Amino acid sequence: MNKLFSRALLAAALVSPFAAHAAKPAGLVEKTLDATVASAGAFSQEYLFVTGSSYNPSAGSISASGLTSLFSNLSLSVLSSSGGSLAGPIVGAASGNNIQAKFADSGSLVDLSPSTTYRLLVSGISQVDNASFGIRGVFVESIAAVPEPETYSMLLAGLGLIGAITFRRVRGS
Repeated sequence: MNKLFSRALLAAALVSPFAAHAAKPAGLVEKTLDATVASAGAFSQEYLFVTGSSYNPSAGSISASGLTSLFSNLSLSVLSSSGGSLAGPIVGAASGNNIQAKFADSGSLVDLSPSTTYRLLVSGISQVDNASFGIRGVFVESIAAVPEPETYSMLLAGLGLIGAITFRRVRGS
């Protein structure tokens, strides 16, 4: 009896990953990203996302969601890589404790293309400092934050400081 039970359990463990994989549509890729708003008040943050090579317009989507206790408004816009508006702003709808803004390609006038880079603009009103929201893309290869100009200026200042220290050490020896 014990051997029969352990064999059945082993068979179930071996079959379950294949069953879960078979349940997903072919080529389905899902990516998520956790994002944070630095300070309370109105915000606007930009992200780059790349559609997968097997992107399916009838099932492709990208959404931003957060807690209603953290955000009184959440919206998203889908832009071309050059910044031209493709869809949006799509205003989030509250459901229970969550607010979600979702772009579904199947209900859009424009179809996104496979293996293409797009911009996602998430904006809204944060109720508190360091509020977090999530971004989820279906049939999306990657999602990454676009650095703000201040980030580049801090990088250049840091490189300049390291260069000055190195120059001073070389000159002093």
